[in-house]
Amino acid sequence: MLEGSVSKKAEKVDCIVNELHAYGYAKFHEADISKQISSVKNELKKIIAALCNSSKVEFDEVDSINQSLLNLAAKDRKLVGHIFDATSRLLSMHKLSLNPFAIEIAKSFMGTELVQIALDKAIRIDMPRENQYLFPLHQDYTYDPSSKDGLVFWIPLQKTNIENGGLTVYEKSHQGGIRKIKVIASDNSSVNGSKMFKMEDVNLAEYKKVDVEVNEGEVLVFSNLLLHHSNENLSSKVRLTIQNRFGNFLHPETVSKGWPHGNFRHKWFYETHPEFLI
Repeated sequence: MLEGSVSKKAEKVDCIVNELHAYGYAKFHEADISKQISSVKNELKKIIAALCNSSKVEFDEVDSINQSLLNLAAKDRKLVGHIFDATSRLLSMHKLSLNPFAIEIAKSFMGTELVQIALDKAIRIDMPRENQYLFPLHQDYTYDPSSKDGLVFWIPLQKTNIENGGLTVYEKSHQGGIRKIKVIASDNSSVNGSKMFKMEDVNLAEYKKVDVEVNEGEVLVFSNLLLHHSNENLSSKVRLTIQNRFGNFLHPETVSKGWPHGNFRHKWFYETHPEFLI
């Protein structure tokens, strides 16, 4: 029975990895990850409740995450920023980032036994009708250059679709390699302190555009080189997502560049990849 279970898991990993190689992204459901998502949400509720209490803001017992975040934002948008910063220290977030099934996918896709994990983890909080924190069309590699064969595990805490700002991807665009960029926001300190890049000479007509719907409990995993972007949250509710990133410690280019960090550590892509800056 145990051998059969292991065999089925291995088949599932192979199926996901084959989709990743073919299309640049894949969507899957895994029971253990769903349980860990529930743990994240439970801890998130607790820190929201604590901040509401401290800030004398109503904590909604029924719609404890969504409405309570809206209540905090109504008093002071910076309070939501405090929640964002705090989520990177949730124990449940770190446990989720070390999920064995996700790591097996990363190992198989990258063909390595030595996986690196991004230090920066947080729950992205996209408020309704708020677009200043959105990144334009991009490859994650230009913001987190862990390795060209790296993966992003995009995990929503509710169903995501085009209405609430889900992800738009361009099928097979990962096959085009690293794209050249130019800096369009050299000092973005008024928003998030991160430089923003725009890709040049990209013909999106070459690729199939897909607005990916992801249910709560599902995971969207995609290549570091896949062209994609989030969309503005046009719904009346908060959109919450987690991004866990894995890279290949042994990728020759990554080793030669000294395992560079990315924007979140104020290490800029063009410093280690000047050949791709326009």
